[in-house]
Amino acid sequence: MNFVANIVETKFSEVLMFKDELECCEEASKINSQALQADMNELRNGIKFVENELQNHKDAPVREIIDNLFLIYIYIFCPSS
Repeated sequence: MNFVANIVETKFSEVLMFKDELECCEEASKINSQALQADMNELRNGIKFVENELQNHKDAPVREIIDNLFLIYIYIFCPSS
């Protein structure tokens, strides 16, 4: 066992910090997977909306696009509006 420990210490010293990197796992394990999935779905829907808006306005004059940006931001941050 000492041999393995010495090899790890000399050649793979970054592995010794592995335990420290696991500290955040305890907090992460408390996240509800259903809530995370719902958040991911909401983000996907928002991205699809923006993609559709960009596709719908790709040939529009620049002024019209700028005028509509406010509406896009309102929808993204307040979808119930």
